Formats: sequence, structure tokens, C-alpha cells
Amino acid sequence: MSKKTKNIKFYGIYTKSKLAESINSFSLAELKKKELKKKIFLINAKDKNIITGFKLLSKEGLFLTGPSCAIVGSLDKIPHKNICCILSGYARTNLVEMQKIIFKSKKSPII
Repeated sequence: MSKKTKNIKFYGIYTKSKLAESINSFSLAELKKKELKKKIFLINAKDKNIITGFKLLSKEGLFLTGPSCAIVGSLDKIPHKNICCILSGYARTNLVEMQKIIFKSKKSPII
């Protein structure tokens, strides 16, 4: 492994929010392995991060699920400038979750 790849840090987003239940903190089974705890840095996304991400993505014409909104809304918590972010999850696959995000985003003055 080269020196550049040894210094790569992996960040994961989790939440206790009902706006992105598929990344709920209680489903982090992969962190039971001790060696992964040293390599993955976890960031807790709050409702405001998910709403911020939703608004930013919608400005770009992207309609993605809550976990993707949580990632985009939490990017400012990552201290590095070179970030590769993979987004997936078309919002129509979970309309109930999206309704919650849209409802909360209308109440929120964020962005």
C-alpha cells in the first residue's frame, strides 16, 4: 500500500433521527469488529443536517432519500477538503420518509 492510501480516512454518517431511519445508530452492526472502529470515523447527523442536505440537493435538482441528505448536510463536519461522496437512494422508494423531511424543511429556516 502506498503512503497516500495509508492515510485515507473513512467517515460514516449515522443518526437517531426518524428522517433517515436506514442509518439509525442502532443498526451499526459493522462496528462490532474492533479493527473497523480504528478506521471509520463516525459523524452524527441531526435533523438540521438532514434538512440542510435536502435543501442543497433539491437546489441541484436531486431528489434523494434521507441518508443521502444526511451525508450532504454533514459534509461541513469533515475536516478534509478532498472528499469523495457517494449518494444513492431515489426518494420515490421511501415516500413516507421524504414526506417527513419535506414537512420539517418547510418549518425550518435553514438555508
